[in-house]
Amino acid sequence: MDSVFVVTSNPPETLSDKEMVLSPPTFLDEVRACVRKKGSSATLGPNYLRAIADEIGRKYDKFFNPYRNVVPQDFVGRICESDEEIAAVVHNMFQATYPIIYEKYYETILRSRPFNTRVIYFSGDISHVTVFNRLGIRKISIDDVPSYIGVIWPRSVQEDAVHSTKSVDSASEQITPASISEVIQTTHVAAPEQSIILEELAKIDQQERPVDVNAKTEKSRHQRSLNRQSSLNRHVSKNDASIK
Repeated sequence: MDSVFVVTSNPPETLSDKEMVLSPPTFLDEVRACVRKKGSSATLGPNYLRAIADEIGRKYDKFFNPYRNVVPQDFVGRICESDEEIAAVVHNMFQATYPIIYEKYYETILRSRPFNTRVIYFSGDISHVTVFNRLGIRKISIDDVPSYIGVIWPRSVQEDAVHSTKSVDSASEQITPASISEVIQTTHVAAPEQSIILEELAKIDQQERPVDVNAKTEKSRHQRSLNRQSSLNRHVSKNDASIK
Protein backbone atom coordinates (compact mmCIF):
# COMPACT_ATOMS: atom_id res chain seq x y z
CA MET A 1 0.00 0.00 0.00
CA ASP A 2 1.36 3.43 -0.96
CA SER A 3 2.04 6.20 1.53
CA VAL A 4 -0.45 9.05 1.91
CA PHE A 5 -0.30 12.35 3.76
CA VAL A 6 -2.61 14.38 5.97
CA VAL A 7 -2.33 18.14 6.49
CA THR A 8 -2.87 18.96 10.16
CA SER A 9 -1.70 21.56 12.67
CA ASN A 10 -2.15 19.06 15.52
CA PRO A 11 -0.56 15.73 14.63
CA PRO A 12 -1.16 12.85 17.08
CA GLU A 13 1.36 12.44 19.88
CA THR A 14 1.17 8.64 19.88
CA LEU A 15 1.99 6.98 16.57
CA SER A 16 1.96 3.43 15.26
CA ASP A 17 4.87 2.03 13.27
CA LYS A 18 2.89 2.91 10.12
CA GLU A 19 2.70 6.63 10.90
CA MET A 20 5.14 9.53 11.01
CA VAL A 21 5.02 13.30 11.55
CA LEU A 22 6.72 15.68 9.15
CA SER A 23 7.18 19.03 10.89
CA PRO A 24 8.92 22.21 9.72
CA PRO A 25 12.69 22.19 10.25
CA THR A 26 14.16 23.92 13.28
CA PHE A 27 17.79 23.90 12.06
CA LEU A 28 18.87 23.74 15.72
CA ASP A 29 21.11 20.74 15.09
CA GLU A 30 22.95 22.63 12.36
CA VAL A 31 23.28 25.71 14.57
CA ARG A 32 24.80 23.63 17.36
CA ALA A 33 27.09 21.80 14.95
CA CYS A 34 28.74 25.12 14.11
CA VAL A 35 29.09 26.42 17.66
CA ARG A 36 32.90 26.53 17.43
CA LYS A 37 32.67 28.98 14.54
CA LYS A 38 30.50 31.37 16.51
CA GLY A 39 33.22 32.93 18.65
CA SER A 40 32.77 34.40 22.10
CA SER A 41 30.52 37.27 21.03
CA ALA A 42 26.74 37.07 20.94
CA THR A 43 26.79 39.20 17.81
CA LEU A 44 26.30 37.24 14.61
CA GLY A 45 29.08 37.41 12.05
CA PRO A 46 28.94 36.60 8.31
CA ASN A 47 31.26 33.58 8.50
CA TYR A 48 29.22 31.98 11.26
CA LEU A 49 25.94 32.41 9.40
CA ARG A 50 27.52 31.13 6.20
CA ALA A 51 28.87 28.08 8.05
CA ILE A 52 25.38 27.24 9.37
CA ALA A 53 23.91 27.67 5.88
CA ASP A 54 26.59 25.38 4.47
CA GLU A 55 25.81 22.74 7.13
CA ILE A 56 22.13 22.85 6.18
CA GLY A 57 22.85 22.78 2.45
CA ARG A 58 25.15 19.76 2.67
CA LYS A 59 22.44 17.77 4.45
CA TYR A 60 19.43 18.68 2.31
CA ASP A 61 20.51 20.20 -1.03
CA LYS A 62 23.58 18.99 -2.88
CA PHE A 63 23.36 21.93 -5.30
CA PHE A 64 23.38 24.56 -2.55
CA ASN A 65 26.22 27.06 -2.60
CA PRO A 66 26.68 29.07 0.63
CA TYR A 67 28.58 31.79 -1.23
CA ARG A 68 25.98 32.27 -3.94
CA ASN A 69 22.56 31.22 -2.59
CA VAL A 70 22.42 33.18 0.69
CA VAL A 71 23.37 36.73 1.68
CA PRO A 72 24.41 36.65 5.36
CA GLN A 73 25.56 40.29 5.27
CA ASP A 74 21.92 41.37 5.56
CA PHE A 75 21.70 39.65 8.95
CA VAL A 76 25.12 40.42 10.41
CA GLY A 77 25.34 42.31 13.70
CA ARG A 78 22.25 40.88 15.34
CA ILE A 79 22.65 39.88 18.97
CA CYS A 80 21.39 36.39 19.85
CA GLU A 81 21.57 34.90 23.33
CA SER A 82 20.28 31.41 22.50
CA ASP A 83 20.41 28.76 19.80
CA GLU A 84 16.71 29.31 19.14
CA GLU A 85 17.29 33.00 18.41
CA ILE A 86 20.15 32.14 16.04
CA ALA A 87 17.97 29.55 14.28
CA ALA A 88 15.25 32.21 13.83
CA VAL A 89 17.76 34.46 12.05
CA VAL A 90 18.86 31.54 9.86
CA HIS A 91 15.21 30.92 8.91
CA ASN A 92 14.82 34.59 7.98
CA MET A 93 17.96 34.40 5.87
CA PHE A 94 16.76 31.35 3.93
CA GLN A 95 13.23 32.68 3.51
CA ALA A 96 14.62 35.90 2.06
CA THR A 97 17.22 34.43 -0.29
CA TYR A 98 16.76 30.67 -0.75
CA PRO A 99 13.25 29.48 0.33
CA ILE A 100 13.51 26.32 -1.78
CA ILE A 101 15.62 24.83 1.02
CA TYR A 102 12.39 23.94 2.83
CA GLU A 103 11.11 21.76 -0.01
CA LYS A 104 14.57 20.18 -0.21
CA TYR A 105 14.37 19.43 3.50
CA TYR A 106 10.94 17.80 3.23
CA GLU A 107 11.98 15.81 0.18
CA THR A 108 15.08 14.48 1.96
CA ILE A 109 13.04 13.35 4.97
CA LEU A 110 10.34 11.77 2.81
CA ARG A 111 12.79 9.85 0.67
CA SER A 112 14.45 8.40 3.77
CA ARG A 113 11.23 7.56 5.62
CA PRO A 114 10.80 4.01 7.01
CA PHE A 115 9.69 1.50 4.39
CA ASN A 116 6.43 0.57 6.16
CA THR A 117 5.23 4.17 6.59
CA ARG A 118 1.61 4.47 5.46
CA VAL A 119 0.43 7.83 6.81
CA ILE A 120 2.46 11.05 7.03
CA TYR A 121 1.07 13.88 9.17
CA PHE A 122 2.30 17.14 7.63
CA SER A 123 2.25 20.21 9.89
CA GLY A 124 4.30 22.53 7.69
CA ASP A 125 3.34 25.41 5.42
CA ILE A 126 0.58 24.39 3.00
CA SER A 127 2.57 25.92 0.12
CA HIS A 128 5.11 23.11 0.46
CA VAL A 129 2.71 20.22 -0.19
CA THR A 130 3.87 20.23 -3.81
CA VAL A 131 6.77 18.07 -2.69
CA PHE A 132 4.28 15.27 -1.90
CA ASN A 133 2.80 15.52 -5.38
CA ARG A 134 6.26 15.34 -6.89
CA LEU A 135 6.95 12.12 -5.00
CA GLY A 136 3.57 10.59 -5.87
CA ILE A 137 2.18 10.78 -2.32
CA ARG A 138 -1.53 11.59 -2.35
CA LYS A 139 -3.53 13.48 0.24
CA ILE A 140 -6.36 11.99 2.36
CA SER A 141 -8.65 13.29 5.08
CA ILE A 142 -7.66 12.68 8.68
CA ASP A 143 -11.03 10.92 9.12
CA ASP A 144 -9.87 8.22 6.69
CA VAL A 145 -6.68 7.39 8.60
CA PRO A 146 -8.03 4.54 10.82
CA SER A 147 -9.45 2.57 7.89
CA TYR A 148 -6.36 3.23 5.79
CA ILE A 149 -3.85 1.82 8.28
CA GLY A 150 -6.22 -0.83 9.66
CA VAL A 151 -6.52 0.52 13.20
CA ILE A 152 -9.07 -1.29 15.39
CA TRP A 153 -10.21 1.04 18.14
CA PRO A 154 -10.76 -0.34 21.67
CA ARG A 155 -14.20 -1.72 22.50
CA SER A 156 -14.49 0.72 25.41
CA VAL A 157 -14.48 3.62 22.95
CA GLN A 158 -17.43 2.11 21.08
CA GLU A 159 -19.36 1.31 24.28
CA ASP A 160 -18.89 4.83 25.65
CA ALA A 161 -20.26 6.30 22.43
CA VAL A 162 -23.33 4.02 22.48
CA HIS A 163 -24.02 4.63 26.17
CA SER A 164 -23.81 8.37 25.60
CA THR A 165 -26.78 8.12 23.20
CA LYS A 166 -28.82 6.13 25.75
CA SER A 167 -28.48 8.93 28.28
CA VAL A 168 -30.15 11.45 25.97
CA ASP A 169 -33.51 12.63 27.31
CA SER A 170 -36.01 11.66 24.60
CA ALA A 171 -38.44 14.36 25.69
CA SER A 172 -36.00 17.21 25.16
CA GLU A 173 -33.25 15.97 22.81
CA GLN A 174 -34.30 13.20 20.43
CA ILE A 175 -31.75 10.86 18.83
CA THR A 176 -31.56 11.99 15.22
CA PRO A 177 -29.76 10.69 12.13
CA ALA A 178 -27.29 13.55 12.58
CA SER A 179 -26.49 12.55 16.18
CA ILE A 180 -26.19 8.88 15.17
CA SER A 181 -23.82 9.87 12.36
CA GLU A 182 -21.65 11.65 14.91
CA VAL A 183 -21.65 8.56 17.14
CA ILE A 184 -20.59 6.11 14.42
CA GLN A 185 -17.77 8.44 13.42
CA THR A 186 -16.68 8.60 17.07
CA THR A 187 -16.70 4.81 17.29
CA HIS A 188 -14.67 4.59 14.05
CA VAL A 189 -16.98 2.10 12.40
CA ALA A 190 -15.63 1.18 8.96
CA ALA A 191 -16.86 3.35 6.07
CA PRO A 192 -18.94 0.59 4.35
CA GLU A 193 -20.67 -0.21 7.66
CA GLN A 194 -21.36 3.50 8.23
CA SER A 195 -23.17 3.70 4.90
CA ILE A 196 -25.35 0.68 5.79
CA ILE A 197 -26.27 2.15 9.18
CA LEU A 198 -27.16 5.56 7.78
CA GLU A 199 -29.21 3.95 4.99
CA GLU A 200 -31.24 1.94 7.50
CA LEU A 201 -31.78 5.03 9.65
CA ALA A 202 -33.10 6.92 6.64
CA LYS A 203 -35.56 4.06 5.90
CA ILE A 204 -36.75 4.00 9.51
CA ASP A 205 -37.26 7.73 9.53
CA GLN A 206 -39.15 7.66 6.21
CA GLN A 207 -41.35 4.65 7.05
CA GLU A 208 -42.40 5.92 10.46
CA ARG A 209 -42.88 9.57 9.60
CA PRO A 210 -46.60 10.48 9.98
CA VAL A 211 -48.32 11.66 6.84
CA ASP A 212 -49.95 14.53 8.73
CA VAL A 213 -47.09 16.55 10.19
CA ASN A 214 -49.45 18.34 12.57
CA ALA A 215 -50.53 14.98 13.97
CA LYS A 216 -46.96 13.96 14.89
CA THR A 217 -46.94 13.19 18.60
CA GLU A 218 -44.24 12.98 21.22
CA LYS A 219 -44.82 9.22 21.41
CA SER A 220 -44.10 8.69 17.70
CA ARG A 221 -40.91 10.76 17.93
CA HIS A 222 -39.81 8.72 20.91
CA GLN A 223 -40.51 5.45 19.06
CA ARG A 224 -38.42 6.53 16.07
CA SER A 225 -35.63 7.43 18.46
CA LEU A 226 -35.75 3.93 19.97
CA ASN A 227 -35.72 2.35 16.50
CA ARG A 228 -32.66 4.35 15.50
CA GLN A 229 -30.91 3.38 18.73
CA SER A 230 -31.74 -0.29 18.14
CA SER A 231 -30.27 -0.14 14.63
CA LEU A 232 -27.08 1.48 15.89
CA ASN A 233 -26.66 -1.05 18.71
CA ARG A 234 -27.09 -3.95 16.28
CA HIS A 235 -24.37 -2.71 13.93
CA VAL A 236 -21.95 -1.75 16.71
CA SER A 237 -22.42 -5.26 18.14
CA LYS A 238 -21.55 -6.71 14.72
CA ASN A 239 -18.48 -4.47 14.67
CA ASP A 240 -17.47 -5.76 18.14
CA ALA A 241 -17.90 -9.35 16.97
CA SER A 242 -15.62 -8.76 14.00
CA ILE A 243 -12.97 -7.28 16.31
CA LYS A 244 -13.07 -10.42 18.49
